[in-house]
Amino acid sequence: MEFYLDGGIMKGTDIFKGLAAGANMVFVGKATLYGLGVNGTAGATDVLKLLKNEFELTLIQTGRIFENIPNIKYKIRSYSFVFP
Repeated sequence: MEFYLDGGIMKGTDIFKGLAAGANMVFVGKATLYGLGVNGTAGATDVLKLLKNEFELTLIQTGRIFENIPNIKYKIRSYSFVFP
């Protein structure tokens, strides 16, 4: 069974918690829409970069170095983080 998490994802730690709970994919639409409203496409891209950096920092702080997890894919176009 596949498990997708959507709603309330505002920080990189939220992405980490969702994936740690067993989600196959975490959607980050709300935060991206806030960035889109502030600065258009550049704002949405900035928010996604911030989330990616926070997520990778969380991986490092928990002892999981992100280079050792090759299956993580950042799909910027679909605004989601995938962990197959």
